Amino acid sequence: MFSLSHATLQTVSLLCSFAAYPVYGYGIFRKGARPTRPTWLMILVSDLLLFGFMLTEARWDWLLLGFTAGNFMMLAAMAWSDLKDVTVANLASSTTDRERVALAFLGRDPWTTKDVGSVGVALAALALWAITGSGVSAICFSLAGKIAASVPMWINLYRDPAREALAPWILWGAGGALYIVSIPSSQWTFVSLAAPVVFFMLECIVIALLMRHTDDQSPALPC
Repeated sequence: MFSLSHATLQTVSLLCSFAAYPVYGYGIFRKGARPTRPTWLMILVSDLLLFGFMLTEARWDWLLLGFTAGNFMMLAAMAWSDLKDVTVANLASSTTDRERVALAFLGRDPWTTKDVGSVGVALAALALWAITGSGVSAICFSLAGKIAASVPMWINLYRDPAREALAPWILWGAGGALYIVSIPSSQWTFVSLAAPVVFFMLECIVIALLMRHTDDQSPALPC
């Protein structure tokens, strides 16, 4: 029976995950996608700390590295898109430098109480990580922060699915699933499985929120 090696599966998973970023960038620049900035900011912070923890445990995680680098690029794309929209709307001359920095960092949409609350929970989880140090508790707090940070995006997608593009999330989901499968059963531990499994579950939630609206309102990108 034909089967792929664990190394091949991991390579394919990484290709899928990395390919999602230029597709997502296209959705931002060309199709008007409006990602939820609080979610992306906190996911980046969580990924940075989780990747740092993996390094302290002498574990090199290519998928997490790709997500961290990709998140940096996507936040830069979001900032560029927002600043470009200000210029196109002929508001650049009336926008102060401080307002431009705030726009680039925080995004166009005003932060709601739910946004601030979710970010607060995420930061609290990451602070607990810093207090407890390395170990299983660190992974749990980091992933709890990622889940809390995802709540504003889920709320926005439930109300307006056109804010996100379906195609890149399918690629991320496929990459996440293949990455889990690529881990040999002999290496199954909480440390090796926790992050990719939670990432995959979060991606599935986003895909489900987008697909439940595909009949009457298409996402920003075709599949």
